[in-house]
Amino acid sequence: MSLFGILCPVVTLYILFLLKVVGAGDIKLLAGIGAFVSKKIIFIIIATFVIASVYSLFYVACKLIRLMRDKSKTHYSLSRMHLSVPIFLACMMSLIFNMTGVR
Repeated sequence: MSLFGILCPVVTLYILFLLKVVGAGDIKLLAGIGAFVSKKIIFIIIATFVIASVYSLFYVACKLIRLMRDKSKTHYSLSRMHLSVPIFLACMMSLIFNMTGVR
């Protein structure tokens, strides 16, 4: 267990938590993962936000296309996105990179 891996997500994401960008569960999940992967948690945090930003761009684009097709509706509600799937994908990327020797 690594103290750095636990504290890194908590300290870095606390500001985003105060701004209501990420939830406490996402921080706890990353802290739990960080306990096992130690310094690779930095890559996992960065990869999580890259994956989440690509996903959200596609999500908003699909909503805009629906809005343009259906002229009767004035707006669509955008729901909140949980980071658990991007965190999982970032962990899998880290695992694959570690197994193949990519740094």
